[in-house]
Amino acid sequence: MFIFDSTTCLSEEHANVTILSNIESVNDSVEEKIDEPPQKKSTDSLTIWHKRLEHVAKTTVKKLFKKQMVKGIEINKHDDEDDTHQCSTCLEGKMIRQPILKVSDIKNPCVLHCVYSNICDPMQKTTQDGHRYFMTFIDGHSQYIKVEFLKTKDEAKEKLMALIEHAEVETSE
Repeated sequence: MFIFDSTTCLSEEHANVTILSNIESVNDSVEEKIDEPPQKKSTDSLTIWHKRLEHVAKTTVKKLFKKQMVKGIEINKHDDEDDTHQCSTCLEGKMIRQPILKVSDIKNPCVLHCVYSNICDPMQKTTQDGHRYFMTFIDGHSQYIKVEFLKTKDEAKEKLMALIEHAEVETSE
């Protein structure tokens, strides 16, 4: 059983909610609340409460209020009937993306036809040899992967040339 102790703040999309989970703290909080004066009720739209309660389903928000599980908060009656509004954040969360293909449809006819490369940002700590960057190479035909460590970014050209020379020797192309 959870009791929500909520207070509203000035922002439309945020509410402060404390969840009391054990019985002792529930009993203590109920006793404290009895002596307090009644709080001002906040009447806002269902959409705003949906956002304030971390985008929980609107039917769940309605149940919270109908069963009086949240005190001091009311929903506008005219907005209570309107469930047609789609929340853009919720829609983005439900979107799916296309699966990543296991086999590339890009045709690389031979080794070194296309080499994909990337240099990382400077690492916070340098290696014992003083390297601050690393560079990756992936051959599009063979899927051969090589990682080279760099002290400065201007070493990238010579590392690429060394990779090409090594691949030409190994493949005799």
